[in-house]
Amino acid sequence: MLLKFFSDVNKSQLIYFIDTGYHFKETLIYKDYLIQLYELNVKNITAEEWKHKFTTDDQTWTKDPDLCCSINKVEPLEKIKESYKVWVSGLMRWQSDNRSTLDVFEERNGMIKFYPLLDVTQDERENFIKDHHLPFHPLISKGYFSIGCEHCTVPGKGREGDGITVLRRSVAFIYSGLCLQKRN
Repeated sequence: MLLKFFSDVNKSQLIYFIDTGYHFKETLIYKDYLIQLYELNVKNITAEEWKHKFTTDDQTWTKDPDLCCSINKVEPLEKIKESYKVWVSGLMRWQSDNRSTLDVFEERNGMIKFYPLLDVTQDERENFIKDHHLPFHPLISKGYFSIGCEHCTVPGKGREGDGITVLRRSVAFIYSGLCLQKRN
């Protein structure tokens, strides 16, 4: 939904995609399809090459999924967030217990976080997707309803299929957010 809104309002808005190096092939194809469909300005962010190689060689996701996520998702995200004042993300309360506690506007470490879709219900989201003929992620038809990295995701309803959530009770994301205003 959020990508559609930004496409309608400002196609030049920079959107970050966290490429963990472990996404499903279908996720990357879907990402490219959305970029083309909505004419999005997307920039991939990745972990430092040597750190990602370590997680690959070590298969860190099997031993310490927190560390794997920290290296491949959290660190690259934190690095770019330092350059921005405002972060916009499409999280919705119903998606997890953690998300249900968020406020539409939050201030964390000098950054304003804005969650414009936070109060959108699951039914409202489904209706919006149908009414606007938005494409679904191809893995949804295969029983995946929360899609993270290939190693940590299994089919399941809600976020139960997100292995990261199962293992850590955390959140996974693909398009994590949109940085809106650069710091001076």
